[in-house]
Amino acid sequence: MLGRRGIPRPRSEAQLHAYRRRFVAHFERLRAEHGVRFALAHNMTVTPRNLGEVAEVVRACLGMRFGMLSFQPAAYVGNPARWREDFRAVSIDDVWREMERGAGTRLAWRHMQMGDPRCNRSAYGVLAAGRWTALLDDGDPRDLRVRDAFLDRFGGMDFSGRR
Repeated sequence: MLGRRGIPRPRSEAQLHAYRRRFVAHFERLRAEHGVRFALAHNMTVTPRNLGEVAEVVRACLGMRFGMLSFQPAAYVGNPARWREDFRAVSIDDVWREMERGAGTRLAWRHMQMGDPRCNRSAYGVLAAGRWTALLDDGDPRDLRVRDAFLDRFGGMDFSGRR
């Protein structure tokens, strides 16, 4: 929680929920008053100090109209004097377990893995009635067959931006 300006320095991630809700409310107002559509993402850097707060942030943000939640272990780079903790102690597996605890379910990610799984994982699902459900289960052979059939028919993603 370093580097924020314009608000009192919070002692916990939970103290930031009011700001998160206010941020979302701005976009909800734009939608209601002007028809502006939005897709919001929440991003949080995870350190040994706030790792235990990830689950609570997930639970809170699932009800705040964020379309994506993103959590990254802090990178231990740059001037070593800047870091006051052992940032290498937090792995993506540590963060993922806390995310699953907050979502109240297993977050399947191996079925559509892009990049290095030590630092880049995605879980795709639907939030309905406060419950998150995976679109595909990476442990279910039937879901993997559907994935394979889809990719065989439509191919992969093209991020070139050309239409």
